Amino acid sequence: MLRKKWVIVLGIVLVAAVILAAYAQQATRHEMMYKMGDGMMKGKGMGMMGMCPMHCGMMGHMMGGAAITAHDDHIYVFSGRKLQKYDANLMLVKETHIKVDMKKMKMMGEEMMKQCPMYKKMMEQQEMMQK
Repeated sequence: MLRKKWVIVLGIVLVAAVILAAYAQQATRHEMMYKMGDGMMKGKGMGMMGMCPMHCGMMGHMMGGAAITAHDDHIYVFSGRKLQKYDANLMLVKETHIKVDMKKMKMMGEEMMKQCPMYKKMMEQQEMMQK
């Protein structure tokens, strides 16, 4: 009976240790991502094209691809602005390009950046460094 309790306590301690280690590693990864690109745009902590890490992740997600298998044994692949349909033998059946209004996308991205508190802070730091 006493042995069972010690095994349970030890298990809980091990799980807690693993969770804490994972959390610490994740925090370090986010700090590194934030500092990535140090000096790229003469601003400290500027990452990809002057974006904060959150926006870098969102951009990567938007630019990523996806593959879906439909009930009719076709595979649909969405990558960038291209949608492709393959048959069961992986032969290309049809391909189409999705039209995107790039000016509108750019405006939406700029608006999103203006509303981001992290981006505002980075811009203030950049202005202070230039003075």
